Amino acid sequence: IELQRQSVAEDGQFAMLIEGMKSCDTRPALENWMITNEAMIAELDGAESRRFQTAYDAHESGIALVATAST
Repeated sequence: IELQRQSVAEDGQFAMLIEGMKSCDTRPALENWMITNEAMIAELDGAESRRFQTAYDAHESGIALVATAST
């Protein structure tokens, strides 16, 4: 039961980080967000850390595409 509670808490933290990251619509905003949330990101375990990195890379690429399209 304790492991399930911990898993739900970690999933909540992961979801919160992903939602916060998605709110950043420019590269400087994303970089500031990363600095602000560095401690929480460091707490992610191996699998969540990899999932987070994948989501971050995709979001960063999306920001770059939008910036390129608007120039």
